[in-house]
Amino acid sequence: MGWSMGGHGALYIGARHQKTFTAIGSLCGVIDFVPFGKEYGVPKLLGENPEKWISYTAISQIDKLKKSRQKIFISCGIDDPLLVQNRKFHEQLISMNIPHIYEESPGAHDAEYWSKAAVNQIFQLHQFFTNHD
Repeated sequence: MGWSMGGHGALYIGARHQKTFTAIGSLCGVIDFVPFGKEYGVPKLLGENPEKWISYTAISQIDKLKKSRQKIFISCGIDDPLLVQNRKFHEQLISMNIPHIYEESPGAHDAEYWSKAAVNQIFQLHQFFTNHD
């Protein structure tokens, strides 16, 4: 579980390592960092061509989740600039019949929202692992 770029990492790494991670959670996650790549210093890591960055985004890993047995949690504040990305990811998961829990609630891209949303995701994770076979 992680927030912002940590949410990106949780989804990206979790999708690629399903045997390691039974559950993955994103709080206000950066689903597609390409629009912000230069701000994040991506050219230093992946080169100057944004087309090459796409395969490193969380959204690019969605096909790997088709047959996943992972529990997927996604939360985003309604005043978060990343809300559109999170909604798009949620809608794609629905269209692909990938089970997940998605929630939006009042809040912005800040620690105040993340703190509250994290408590909820931790509760849901606890429920999942308590009832998991």
